[in-house]
Amino acid sequence: MEQCTLLFPRELGRIWLAPKKKKVGAGKWNGYGGKFSPEQGDKTMVDTALREFVEESGAELTGCERLERVAVVNFFEAGEHLFECHVYFFHAEYGKSWVGRLKETEEMGKPQYFDLWGIPFESMMPADSLFLKPLMSGKKNLIFTIFYSEGKERVEGHAVLESVPAICVE
Repeated sequence: MEQCTLLFPRELGRIWLAPKKKKVGAGKWNGYGGKFSPEQGDKTMVDTALREFVEESGAELTGCERLERVAVVNFFEAGEHLFECHVYFFHAEYGKSWVGRLKETEEMGKPQYFDLWGIPFESMMPADSLFLKPLMSGKKNLIFTIFYSEGKERVEGHAVLESVPAICVE
């Protein structure tokens, strides 16, 4: 099974997003992340989240004790399991949470922060609001199953399993 990460930096009641430039979701707002890759030195999903953040944002996280896995999302397309995505929040401390500035990279456009009540869900992948809204309201340790139509144009169904603390152990 393919595994990946998705990391959302949060800071003072806001979240940082950037438009994807490539692959699924190109042109839509997203967090930072990508595939688990032992070939690139990944030993854990946290390694993947940190590596992908550096590659996609141009900055490096500091204070990694503030990195928290809040959910796992299993994505299906037309009934076929695509991948398992580990979703992380990085609870940033204003001005002290990353080295360098978040910037446009080869994979991601210019980053922008949004107030938590102003996240542009209409400009994100169709399933993003299904898992981000409960996570933004403080829920944790959730497992989501998302069923996309062929082409990932719409969500045909979803399920949520709550209160599963075991997923927070690497």
